[in-house]
Amino acid sequence: MALIVHVTEDEYREMLFESNKSIGSHTGYSAGEKLGQSKQLTRKRQSLISTHDALIEIQGQYRDALLELMDAIERGATPSSMEKKARGVFEKFFTKAFAKGVSEERGVPPSRVIRGLTPADKQWIGRAVAREMGYFRPFMQKVQDGTESWVGPRIDMYKDLLEGVYGAGKISGLSRESLLYWTGPRDKEKCPSCEYLVKHNPYTTSTLPTTPRAGLTRCLFNCRDWLTVRKATPAEVESTLRQRSVAQHVTQLERLMRPKRSKR
Repeated sequence: MALIVHVTEDEYREMLFESNKSIGSHTGYSAGEKLGQSKQLTRKRQSLISTHDALIEIQGQYRDALLELMDAIERGATPSSMEKKARGVFEKFFTKAFAKGVSEERGVPPSRVIRGLTPADKQWIGRAVAREMGYFRPFMQKVQDGTESWVGPRIDMYKDLLEGVYGAGKISGLSRESLLYWTGPRDKEKCPSCEYLVKHNPYTTSTLPTTPRAGLTRCLFNCRDWLTVRKATPAEVESTLRQRSVAQHVTQLERLMRPKRSKR
């Protein structure tokens, strides 16, 4: 289902009203959790296409490129000799997925988006590539040593990661007068990272630290949550900007990942 759901101000208020009726006077629910209880929002989300054919095509090309790297290592290439090429693969396809997300929000071709990437966009992509290379280096070493028995599944995890990169592009393509709510079900399956993100709603496009299935939450690529987006007034955006910075959110999310960090 859709990673991002746009709602109007009227829809937003109707969804909160609907949720308040279903959960009664319970005051422990944040706006994001209340939205997660809305059947109206669930229906709207289910009606949207979550992953477009163009993104699926990018994911397939990315998977093939990573498998070529693995094949080269299995045929004798060293991880150190392949590191530059691996980084290039990450940069190429992260940029493509990011640009695809931006283009869908702004209605312009991805090629035009790539030519006009902002310094902030390039910095985000660079940080994401650096983070994933930190996982990929030991993975390449294990493939060379013959101790990695899950090459296919691990490559599929990298492929799935592009959906989060695509989501980050969609966030970058949003109007700056937007408020974003980390939204999802409130149950025992919710991971500590998503609980934290729901608790600190709402976010602006510049304070949102990650997107669902981008790999920075404990649930990694199995995240069930999504982002609900509504247009906000300048005063609402300014008030939200005065809350925690993106760096503070990222630091807390990284701390929540440490106790049980999954390899990929």
